[in-house]
Amino acid sequence: MPFELDDISNSLPLGVQLNIFQCGGFAIGQCISHKIADGLSYFMFSKIWAAVARGDQASINPPEFVSSTLFPPKEFNIGFDGSVGITKDRVTKRFVFDASQIENLRERYEQTPLRIPSSGGGDEECGHGMVIPVVREAIGNIDNVYVTKLQKQGDEHLGVMKKQADSFKRGEMPTLLSFSSYCRFPLYDNDFGWGRPTWVGSPALTYKNLVLFMDTKEGGGIEAYVSLEHYYKK
Repeated sequence: MPFELDDISNSLPLGVQLNIFQCGGFAIGQCISHKIADGLSYFMFSKIWAAVARGDQASINPPEFVSSTLFPPKEFNIGFDGSVGITKDRVTKRFVFDASQIENLRERYEQTPLRIPSSGGGDEECGHGMVIPVVREAIGNIDNVYVTKLQKQGDEHLGVMKKQADSFKRGEMPTLLSFSSYCRFPLYDNDFGWGRPTWVGSPALTYKNLVLFMDTKEGGGIEAYVSLEHYYKK
């Protein structure tokens, strides 16, 4: 990578590094700050850059900078601290699940009840089938009505985030495990003229207790990056 991810959050909006190996292969490391782009914007930037590099003008769709018209800028005086949860004391491991493993897990957890401990020493069954409709319903709620409300009352969302961050800093919240996903993003569309990448990966992200999902190159599989806070023994 061009530098530590902690550096980009403080001063540098974008960094690129070309790595050439003795075998003849190469890797392009990229870092971008959330201050100038979200995940999808970054992947589209990289995809268009690759199209320009290989001279494929037909594949270039110029971006439309219309965010300020869809979500007019507002003055937020909530004192949100974006550094909450960032740590260097973390350990990251990568776990790969191919398409068949994902399908087996899906069948298992859609049909088989989950057994969880209760206080009386026994196990309590919790149906997996009820989880999927709840998740789909939550995703389905992000409709035109929700977006319109977000446009008019965007400060409410940030207010909730600030409240959670303040509770976290005061130690009033239990240990959280956050999840993020790059699945179905154009990870392997970055053809700089030598074909699709052999592999696209992610460095250890700066947040503690974070799980990041990415598609495998073959499709259908998932790479899970699990970053947990590391506690040193004194």
